[in-house]
Amino acid sequence: MATHAKFFRNTVNAFFCLAFFCAGQVQAAFVAASSNMAINNLRFALSDTSAQLQWTDVWYGDVRAHAADSDSVPDNDSNSLFGNDGSIQAIANTAHVSSLADYTVENGTQIGLDPNAGITGTTHSDLHLERKYMQADGFAVSAFDNFFTITNPNATETSVWVDFLLDYQGSILGTADAEGFFVDITHIATLRLFDINGLLSFDQFQDSISGTNTTILHENQGTLRVSFLLDYNKTYQISAEADSEIYGYTVPTPATLPLILLGVTIMRRFHRC
Repeated sequence: MATHAKFFRNTVNAFFCLAFFCAGQVQAAFVAASSNMAINNLRFALSDTSAQLQWTDVWYGDVRAHAADSDSVPDNDSNSLFGNDGSIQAIANTAHVSSLADYTVENGTQIGLDPNAGITGTTHSDLHLERKYMQADGFAVSAFDNFFTITNPNATETSVWVDFLLDYQGSILGTADAEGFFVDITHIATLRLFDINGLLSFDQFQDSISGTNTTILHENQGTLRVSFLLDYNKTYQISAEADSEIYGYTVPTPATLPLILLGVTIMRRFHRC
């Protein structure tokens, strides 16, 4: 967690300084925004100390990145990894937007069992606009999942209570003058538990900011928890996702404002489907 905390402090500080430097110049229609999220330290606890959780498949990681602005052709990237060791990235850049998603797994068979094993997803998106009649948006997603079963040869019951825990840490920042607008700068961390019939339980953290002629910074950290009574010797799935989303525009012509607001709504619904 210390490494992620240092990374986000440095990112926020650098971006914050850049935003104020640019905003301080004599210019109209300025907006800058960024969103970061990291999820790591997946672990679990069983109510019966003689019970054992076993991962029954290898980990699957998926990363996606998107960047678009009114000066550029949109850029999209994606990547996936099926294995218990490795790292992948997705990177999307345009003239005014940068998005990056990372995923890393180490010694996946021992996640939650060995402190030297670990799985991490990180996301980052930022935008920077400095003149009128511009739009920009971006997102980054890092997700992973695996299947597991719980065994206990000494069990006197047919089920056991399980707690899954996942740490998250992130920041969202927006700064704009009176002719700049940042909208739904969002970061999300999600943890889900499934059986063969579908979703059993989930926990999620989400925070968003919007504004004009202001600067807003939120830094968030905490732990997601999913708890459920699970049967022995059945297969279940655990999944997690980090998500960063940004949208901004500078003062539009009156005729295009309704289209911009409609575009924000469509983009959000499409991305979260």
